[in-house]
Amino acid sequence: MANLLETYKSRLAVADQVHAKTHNGQRLDSTKKLFIAKCLDNTNKFLTEAFENSTGTQRSDMGAFKKFTLNLTNVVLPNLIAPDLVLVHPMASFSGYVTYLSYVAGSTKGDVTRGDRF
Repeated sequence: MANLLETYKSRLAVADQVHAKTHNGQRLDSTKKLFIAKCLDNTNKFLTEAFENSTGTQRSDMGAFKKFTLNLTNVVLPNLIAPDLVLVHPMASFSGYVTYLSYVAGSTKGDVTRGDRF
């Protein structure tokens, strides 16, 4: 993970500045920096693969789009509140698992009876 932080250090510096401007000078913590770096890496990887598989598109236009997309990702992610509300982990692919907890009541109380699942 240190390689990701090193690879995207200049973009993370910009993200940190954007975050500081919108959050009263507060700096990004290491978790958010890692989250942003992984999202930038995923975006870079997916766009690179898409560009390699494109045959009828001008490469110069694609490069400008890739730069725009990375810049947009870089500025938007620091201001999302999702990482503050829930555990957020960027996926390494387009598919993933939805995890959940299943609670089982251990005793009867009120409208809940022992063994009810939530």
